[in-house]
Amino acid sequence: MADEENHPPSSTLDLEVNLPGLFRPEFSVDNRQEAEKIAYSSDFSLISCSEEVVYGDEDKDAPITKIRDARPHQDSPLTEDDAASFFHKKGFCLFPQNTKVKRWNEDYLKGMVFGSDITKVYSPELESIIRNYLLPEYHVISVDCPPAVLRRGPSSRNNFYGTGVHQDYGLSLEDYKNNLKAYDFSGQAAKEVQKKFDSDQVCGVMVINFWRPIGGYTKANPLRSKPLAVCDPAFVDNGDTVHTALDATSVGGLKGKQTDQMALKYSPQQQWYYYPNMTDDEVLVFKQFEVWKDDSMDKREALPVRGVFHTAFVDPNTPEGSPPRQSTECRVQVFIGKRKEEDAAEEKWTPPAPLWPKDGSEWEC
Repeated sequence: MADEENHPPSSTLDLEVNLPGLFRPEFSVDNRQEAEKIAYSSDFSLISCSEEVVYGDEDKDAPITKIRDARPHQDSPLTEDDAASFFHKKGFCLFPQNTKVKRWNEDYLKGMVFGSDITKVYSPELESIIRNYLLPEYHVISVDCPPAVLRRGPSSRNNFYGTGVHQDYGLSLEDYKNNLKAYDFSGQAAKEVQKKFDSDQVCGVMVINFWRPIGGYTKANPLRSKPLAVCDPAFVDNGDTVHTALDATSVGGLKGKQTDQMALKYSPQQQWYYYPNMTDDEVLVFKQFEVWKDDSMDKREALPVRGVFHTAFVDPNTPEGSPPRQSTECRVQVFIGKRKEEDAAEEKWTPPAPLWPKDGSEWEC
């Protein structure tokens, strides 16, 4: 392990907080594929085991977790190439990106039928980042960007924050497909994923989250309320993950279905980071899921942890009266092929034109 990872640079903005939702280290887990998942109810409380297995806000023995300011770990000033290098190393990065999106569509059906700024503007922007910076050394077979984003904050469809350490898609391809089934009214999404994954061209699949503030945040007036903390997956053991499920109807899914997610047991070896004072021109990029054909598919408990655990948290330095966070996240599914030859890796992908109306006006949807 690199010396920097054992002794990461410190910052005056490093924090020590009680992260919500961590399981106690003595909790026994069974991470086999066939094992029963720990169920949560619609209010995110545990229903299949005692809540004493999770640290509560008032527990005097709750561990204090150090959350490092990640900015000193990336070169300054922030550049695309440096951000991509950090993404390869940590599974997350802060990426500079001045988007042309004007309207952050939340309606998936409307976006599919009529299109929106997300499909016509944001999707090509993100595909360019993925192909040219995050995965330039691979043949990227397909980039599947959703027609809408998940917004959080006042006036959004999700006026709550993901406060509780979690990872959204699990470890195995079966985990990922089960999660898709919990939301898919057509019943085709999981089948399509398996079909693409089985293609001779495909070597692996990854889900990349593009998380950004959208509240008019600037360097003079940055995001201060409820930032996102992310955990370096290189410091998370499979045995510290907890296979969990959430009632899908509580989060807009199908009746009788459960999501397929993970929680985390506390371990002092885990390394947490955050990016303080984010602006609208910065996007936090992190892996939510990653699996390859040469993984040991028959043993979920042997799979490496590649998805980034994360949570919103209360920054103790947040000024009193700071407005609630306004943010979006866009989860992009990427099917990855073989590595390119060295000369091909330098070729840049150019998005199709036009990305937005030529007269500068907004799309109707």
